[in-house]
Amino acid sequence: MDSWITEDGTFGDVESAPEGVRELIESKKWSGIGDMAKSYREMEDYNAKVKRGGLQLPETLTDDDMALISSKLGRPETPDKYEFNLPDGVELNDDILGKFKTFAHGLNLTAKQADALLNFELDVSNSMRESMEAGIVESRKKAAETLKGEWKENYDKNFKAAKETAENLKILDTLEGLGLADNPTVIKMCHDLSEKLGEDVIKKPPEAASASKDERIKEISKSEEFRNMGHPDHKKVMKEFMELHGISD
Repeated sequence: MDSWITEDGTFGDVESAPEGVRELIESKKWSGIGDMAKSYREMEDYNAKVKRGGLQLPETLTDDDMALISSKLGRPETPDKYEFNLPDGVELNDDILGKFKTFAHGLNLTAKQADALLNFELDVSNSMRESMEAGIVESRKKAAETLKGEWKENYDKNFKAAKETAENLKILDTLEGLGLADNPTVIKMCHDLSEKLGEDVIKKPPEAASASKDERIKEISKSEEFRNMGHPDHKKVMKEFMELHGISD
């Protein structure tokens, strides 16, 4: 047995060991043949796992560790290197696309994963849009059926009058934005106002209406109090809105 290995298998005078072996013993802090054999066995187990497709990772991974692993798996070096296969006819705003690239890179997504995620989001958005459009069509259909049953042969005339009233009061865009333009109750309310128009209860603002009045009307129509019927000040602003249009109770 070499002089640097004692009879009980421990390492004695390591300085007399071959240079390469001495450095290995010192770096591994082995105390004897047993430690060396254990280390060799662990290496064999690791190699066996790698051959079977396994991968040993530390219990905790730093951001740098994740970035390195992701890069090996296919994450681009920088966000601008992502490339996407968008559906035909689909174009995205450069600013939005740039933000998504930065987002994907921050999540350590590979190029393939980022492309799949973006196309999935586009599919979801398209489905939601189609669903909303179908809902609007169905809502209009039901509203028309309800009002036709009530107004009968006067439906076309009454509906036109209601729409013109909403336009004159400058609330049509607001109603459409709130999804109320097809609400039968709202349409009937506008029609009722149109009849008051014929009775001169609603008066069109004069051509020379002050700018401050117009600005106040716009301000009210955009306010939370006006848009939210459940707001405690809704009735108050509605009353002011009506008065600004010359509508009396």
